[in-house]
Amino acid sequence: MGELQDRMVRDMMVRNLTPNTIEAYVHHVRELARHYMRAPDVLRDEEIRAYQYHLLHERKVATSTCQQARCALIFFASS
Repeated sequence: MGELQDRMVRDMMVRNLTPNTIEAYVHHVRELARHYMRAPDVLRDEEIRAYQYHLLHERKVATSTCQQARCALIFFASS
């Protein structure tokens, strides 16, 4: 994720997000990329929704974790 990650981290720092939030958001975007084995910036909206479903219903992560992943992916898409 190199350059994409660097840009995302800089954008989060500009918005004064906490170091823990930055770490969590980077983690979630990395996990999305690992899940599809592709760069996250080339994924389509439907793939991102399918990933969220996967987290909640297949991996059975907590709702709060799924929400945090959703926020991370929204942030990534907007930066």
